[in-house]
Parts: sequence; C-alpha cells; structure tokens
Amino acid sequence: MWLIPYLIAALLGYIDCKIPSYLNPCSISSKGLTSCFLEQGNIVISHIVNGDKTLGIPNLNPLMIPKLELENLHGLSLTFHDAYLYGLSEARLTDAKVDFDAKKVEIQVDIKQASLISPYEVNGKILILSIEGKGNSNSTVDNVRFKYTYEYELENRNGAQHIIMKPNDKFQLTIDRAYFNYEGLFGGNKEMGDNINKFLNENWQEVFKEMGGGIESAFTLIARTVAQGLFKHVSFDELFLP
Repeated sequence: MWLIPYLIAALLGYIDCKIPSYLNPCSISSKGLTSCFLEQGNIVISHIVNGDKTLGIPNLNPLMIPKLELENLHGLSLTFHDAYLYGLSEARLTDAKVDFDAKKVEIQVDIKQASLISPYEVNGKILILSIEGKGNSNSTVDNVRFKYTYEYELENRNGAQHIIMKPNDKFQLTIDRAYFNYEGLFGGNKEMGDNINKFLNENWQEVFKEMGGGIESAFTLIARTVAQGLFKHVSFDELFLP
C-alpha cells in the first residue's frame, strides 16, 4: 500500500480568492456540453500545471514529491524521496461524462510520457528475484491513460452550492510501456545491477504492478486534490450555467 502523507501536505493549503479568470462555465442544457467541458477542461489544465496559489495548487511542472513509500505482500520495501514527476505539462483531457441527475463525473486524461525521477532505497523481492540497494532511479511510462470517476453532493455555503466529492472515487491507469533504471543496486555491483534492470524492463508489465504504483498514486492524489481545491473555491453555478 502506498503511504503518501508528504504528498498530501505538498498539495494542500488553500487561499481564499476570487474565481480565476480562465474559468468559463458550460451550459448544462447545451447539446455541446461535452465538447465545452473538454475545451474548458484543457484550458484549466494548461493554467494550473504551473500552479495556482489562488486554488492552493502547487507547481505541477514538475511536481516535487518529498516522499513516497511502498510495501507489498511479498516483502518489498521501496522508498522514493525528493522525487520529481515530469510530464504533467503534456496532460490532455480526452473524454468526459457528466451525469447531473446521478451526480457522477467520469474523465480521462492522457499523457504521452511521464517520468518519476528520484533517489530511492529498496529491499525485498520483486517477482522472483531479491533486490536491494539505493541510488538514483528513473521510472518512465509511455502513453498514460488515467481514468478518474467520482460521485458528488451539493452543499450550500454562504448562499452558493458547492460540489463535495464523495470518498468512493475510483481510478484506473493504463500504459503502453514502462521503463525502469535503478542505479546503485547491490552496493553498486554493475553486473548484478545490469541484470536486475534488464529483468525489470523485460517483464515491465508485471513489474509495473508492483513497482509502478508511485506514479499511479501520484496521479490519483493530484486529480483528487486539484478537483477538491477547485470545488472549494468555485461554486457549482460558477462552473455550470442552466
């Protein structure tokens, strides 16, 4: 399970503000609602990727993550610290479905390539091989498709309706390819380190399930926190017209 309190701390901290000028509402009754949602969603992404203090959103280009920790049932312990997630500047909203009656939203964000660059420490077993070491690492994924689904309720705050996300949000991340490079494995033994890195890349699909969760967890928390920051400051009526 990924333990990411440091990432939460990095993403939270809101400032009261006026609605950002780049936010333009879409009409619920319009036949072009989906296209408007996609267009305006990508405008928002292009602005917030460099951070928006008025919404409490830090710079995402790249996103600095103080610490990520992974433990799995096979005894693998993997820690990243002072990590940087690159690629969010290329994020594009490619699909969106909004059901106002059921109060449910489904979105898909595509990213051509994303990389987690970070010092690491690892000990335990990955698939069938033991692994241990510390040093610099690069975990890169190609053609990311991040699907995020959440339900919401409306809450009255100072005479305005605000979206409150329910805690049952769901996410799904698929990729076309993953690449791993871990320096400093086995005390810097080059032969053993090269063999492990070769194994990781030859078996990238299985490895990503166990070692790629850092990128997945980061995307999930980014989506959740950006949405919550937006909904905290911007009312439903400021986002959607009748």
